[in-house]
Amino acid sequence: MTELLAGLTHWHWLGLGFALLAIEVLGSVGFLLWTGIAALEVGLLLLIWPFGWQGQLLLFALQSLITTWAWWRWQHKQDRSSADPALQINE
Repeated sequence: MTELLAGLTHWHWLGLGFALLAIEVLGSVGFLLWTGIAALEVGLLLLIWPFGWQGQLLLFALQSLITTWAWWRWQHKQDRSSADPALQINE
């Protein structure tokens, strides 16, 4: 298994990213969009600066969390600002 992970290249990450984005187009849930973008980011970064498979997987996990969290924050702010004030709960 280690040999398989050690052989990861930027093409694997770019392929995974595009595959996740293609699946997202079919499903439209929203979660695969951000993991697909994270995989593309890892692939592009690996193209510029090669590093080990442990770093690749760690960066993918962190980027997935960061992009998903950033989208959630942005969407949460949009939902609160566009809601009818009469319907909002006073906190």
